[in-house]
Amino acid sequence: VEVGEACAAMHRAHGVDVRCNALVAGFEGGERVERVLLADGSTVEANLVVVGIGVAPETRWLEGSGLELRDGVVCDATCAAAPGIYALGDVCRWYNPIFEEEMRVEHWTNVIHQSRQVARNLLAEPGEAKPFASVPYVWSDQYDASIQSLGHPKADDAVEVLHGSLESLEFVVGYRRNGIIVGGLTFNMPQQLSAYRPLIEQRTPWEAVLEHARAMD
Repeated sequence: VEVGEACAAMHRAHGVDVRCNALVAGFEGGERVERVLLADGSTVEANLVVVGIGVAPETRWLEGSGLELRDGVVCDATCAAAPGIYALGDVCRWYNPIFEEEMRVEHWTNVIHQSRQVARNLLAEPGEAKPFASVPYVWSDQYDASIQSLGHPKADDAVEVLHGSLESLEFVVGYRRNGIIVGGLTFNMPQQLSAYRPLIEQRTPWEAVLEHARAMD
């Protein structure tokens, strides 16, 4: 299912020149940028360039502390990096029991819920800390489209349309891994997407997800 292509088509419809697999070789111009030079020798006229290169967690100050550092501060399911030491936010790489793997979520919605659980764990009696089991949620409003995502989808997950159609830019897709639902994404159908949060939390088998979708339509 080409969700990415549906998104690209939306941008093209608004006049955006979308180029995939294009490597930037450099910038050209006099006192300011005038063109972007691509690796294939072509150029793109520009008077402003936004460079998105991602971020890396700042953990250098913790080197030698004894904490495990690996693309963040490695924590257990309770967000503890060591007894009495907790991490949260972008720097926290914790074991999420819903997805049975470590993850690091770079979004402020995550840290709101994570901070509440960490506060409870800090105040808990020894041995009473609770896991932070969370379904990540992010969104973006682009043009007149409301784009929302739940869960922890990956590029190699199986994808299936559960409601609507990609062509209409009104749809919900589900992401399947190892026979269970691990995520969902919507364009302009937020209420339908929200119904899948408990299914993701409960690691629902895919056949039950499809039955749920049919019952909603």
